[in-house]
Amino acid sequence: MSLKDKPEAKYISDIVGEWGRWQLNLSAFVFVVISLNAYGDLSYSFHAYDVDYWCRDIPIESKNNISLEEYRCLEYTNPNQTCNQWEYNTTDFHKTIITEFDLVCDRSNYASLSQSFFMLGYLITGVLLSQYADKYGRKPLVWVSFVLQIISWILGATAVNIWMYSISRLLLGLAIYGCSGPISTSLLESCGPKHRSDIYMGAGFGWVFGYVMLPGIAFWLKDFRIMNWFGIVPIIICMVWFRFIPESPRWLITKGRTDEAEAILKKIVKQNRLSAKNFDQKFLQFRTHISKNQTSNKTTKTYNMFDLVKTPNLRNYTLIFWFSWTVLGLVYYGFTLNMGDFGGNFYITFLLSGIVELPSSLISILALRYMSRRMALITFLSIIIISSLAIIPTTDPNWKVTFALFGKFSVGSLWWIYEIYVPEVYPTVLRNTGAGTSSSFSRLGSMASPFMKNLAANTSLSVVMVLYAFLSLCSAILALFLPETKGTEIPDTLDDVKA
Repeated sequence: MSLKDKPEAKYISDIVGEWGRWQLNLSAFVFVVISLNAYGDLSYSFHAYDVDYWCRDIPIESKNNISLEEYRCLEYTNPNQTCNQWEYNTTDFHKTIITEFDLVCDRSNYASLSQSFFMLGYLITGVLLSQYADKYGRKPLVWVSFVLQIISWILGATAVNIWMYSISRLLLGLAIYGCSGPISTSLLESCGPKHRSDIYMGAGFGWVFGYVMLPGIAFWLKDFRIMNWFGIVPIIICMVWFRFIPESPRWLITKGRTDEAEAILKKIVKQNRLSAKNFDQKFLQFRTHISKNQTSNKTTKTYNMFDLVKTPNLRNYTLIFWFSWTVLGLVYYGFTLNMGDFGGNFYITFLLSGIVELPSSLISILALRYMSRRMALITFLSIIIISSLAIIPTTDPNWKVTFALFGKFSVGSLWWIYEIYVPEVYPTVLRNTGAGTSSSFSRLGSMASPFMKNLAANTSLSVVMVLYAFLSLCSAILALFLPETKGTEIPDTLDDVKA
């Protein structure tokens, strides 16, 4: 059979197969990296564990005869004087940033600010630094991120004040996306079209694994400094593991480093126990296919984020997505980081809020299959509204937690749906820009989410729940003005999105 008669090798899977040891190893690595992301992201909930406190000047013999809550921010001996030294109940958690840095009374907002620093770091990397993975390769940015994570964990473990701890969270936010973004892209570039979405979603379940493991680790360690030291161990293991993971062959070909790509692909073929017969022909076809796409892209006009708001319809869709993603980030992390506000055992409620992530992802798949896109959005937003409002009159902590878990389940499902739906709305020439910019707005909402605990403390939990319900209602109404994309051809050009 001549070369012309052979099926053209358009995808990397045509050379290395759809699934094998190499894909399994890379998928497992991404799974672990994403689980570590969950540990780093959500560990703040335990670093800032809400412990009871009172002014230190209360005599021991008086503690059982008075309400300690009355003397949290005022001195016992002089009720007109603001307290500046405290004692803490460290039974449930021995050391937190609250107890170490006295983040109570008029300093309570500093704890929330430290998590906002983390989200800011995540936003900066997603918007500004992720482009360097396309320029310099997937592996260099991952290596830098690993080193940065170790530095951030050390800073957090040795922090002498809240500002040093906040800087550690900023660096960790920078590092986490700088690591997961490029390696996840490398995974996508290493899979064929047949199982790409399944492999990617399977690796993404690492977030759920890290989520549900976190409360057990926190219960075992009960010290935010030790939790920081503990975070270094798996990073070192991943660095050793990462040495044996090659650079993305597809990226190497796009940069003209074809000899390196060829050598890597030959090793992968051997690792996957496939025949090397006709390898040279297949590699030539694959390389030619990528080169043609590059040439086509170079002759096409370059678009940027400003094109998202040039035409009326696209502008409306973009503004709706920006608002919706902001609400999504606020409500998701609002429920996640502040589960203790709803009552019950914090370790158990946090574990349950992680477990519901798994069915929420599965239900979202069914919703996308059997419901229209807009109806799926409105349905889950409605559940958030009902759950949030149901919490307000409820006095039983168990029912409060139950309603909160329904809200968390729904916002988790929405996250998956938006991930699929948003790229379907944008034309091909703006798809990555539109989807990436929109999802970045979730970080703006998540930056505000830690302060929901402060808002609830200064007003009431009801105010926060009304806020969640109102913003979700706005998102549901705006969803009515979005186009329905289920069963339709996705647009390729700006002209396809009617002005």
